[in-house]
Amino acid sequence: MTKLGDNLARYHIIVDDIYISNIRFSPEYEKAIEAKQVAQQQVETQRQVLAQREIEAQQKVVTAKGEAESILVVAQGQAKANEALARSISAILVEYKGIEKWNGILPQVSGGAVPFVDIGKMGGAKKEK
Repeated sequence: MTKLGDNLARYHIIVDDIYISNIRFSPEYEKAIEAKQVAQQQVETQRQVLAQREIEAQQKVVTAKGEAESILVVAQGQAKANEALARSISAILVEYKGIEKWNGILPQVSGGAVPFVDIGKMGGAKKEK
């Protein structure tokens, strides 16, 4: 534009702006430009796909960490409950629970085996002689 303006200034014509329309390039050049634009668009599409996959991967990591922490909290609570239960169990309590659940019928055993319920213990502590 500068050269055109300088050339026309000799004739006292001042050029402020130039508008060129109907520019045509060779079909090969136009195809090359279009191919470049398509390639750039494909690169941008792949970048967006990659960014989306990265976000999804981060979401999976956060979800897995949350689930792992939840499992850990439940396991720790269960361990505390088991410890409290273990401290509360005694031989007398076990015997009481057995009596409580017994339906009053001795088991039917064949083959000369001794019944597994010790009737002597069912009444509480043994008397010493």
